Amino acid sequence: MSEVSPWSVIQSIAERRIEESMARGDFDDLPGRGRPLELEDDSHVPPELRMAYKVLRNAGCVPPELAERKRSAIWPICWNIAGTSRSACARCRNCGS
Repeated sequence: MSEVSPWSVIQSIAERRIEESMARGDFDDLPGRGRPLELEDDSHVPPELRMAYKVLRNAGCVPPELAERKRSAIWPICWNIAGTSRSACARCRNCGS
């Protein structure tokens, strides 16, 4: 006789309760219904650093290399809007330079 895992019991209870809730329509009025979930892909971050990255991201902080990449991508757009000089771009404040 095979031994039943406690996790499989918990999983089956959770699945049954979700199915019962769906049948009652408990999930019909949730915000975002019918739209795709915005899942964060943190597979490139080492597991031991994921929580720290999430805390920093939620606080609006970005690593310096990412901030530099953003500025590099925005500068050409700013230059086209403000003319072709970098000093004019700095005045538009879009790229943070």
